[in-house]
Parts: sequence; structure tokens; C-alpha cells
Amino acid sequence: MDAHPELPLACLDPLSSVPMLTPIDEATSQFLEAAAEDLQRQLGIVGIVERVDVRPWPGGTNIVAVLRIGKLTADVQGLGDSLLTAYADLRRHLVEPALIASFRNLYDSVLPTER
Repeated sequence: MDAHPELPLACLDPLSSVPMLTPIDEATSQFLEAAAEDLQRQLGIVGIVERVDVRPWPGGTNIVAVLRIGKLTADVQGLGDSLLTAYADLRRHLVEPALIASFRNLYDSVLPTER
């Protein structure tokens, strides 16, 4: 049973309302929702933000965004001493996995693997 059923969970999954991870406060929930929307604007048509969550990290805060780019998924994480600095770090790391996944999808479509 959930110890705090009235609190949202430490994961925002824009595609479903399936509960994940641990309870968080309303401000964190709203921040994760805004972060998911901001990341989706950054990605544009390249991909979809499947989920944004907060994970334990001994040095502070760890935010992880799960992206779907074509057939591939990519996890992008940001670390910081606060939610805001972790999100700023995540945004700095957003482009590289998106480009890698996009090129892999392109490569796979041009040169299909033998089965």
C-alpha cells in the first residue's frame, strides 16, 4: 500500500497515469510536468518525451528523461544539488542522445540488418 496516496509520484509519464516510484510534493510534480513540456518543445518532431522522473542520488538530485526517437529509446539524465540545477544539466545533455538515436534510425532504414 502507498503510505501517501494523496501525493503525486516522482515520475511524470505524459502518456499514462500509471503510478511509478515514490511520492513527491505538488511543486515537484508541477516542475516535472513543465520540464516534460519544455523537453518536448526542444525535441520537436524528432522524438517524444515518454517520461521524466526524479531518482535517488547521494550527491543531490538526479532527473531522468526517457525519450522515444523512432524505434529507439534514450535515457537522458541531469545531476545537480537541486531540482533546478539537475534539470539545467539534463537540458545540456539532451541533444547528443537524440542525434545518436536519429542517426541509428536513419542508418537502420537505409541498411537493414540481415536476419
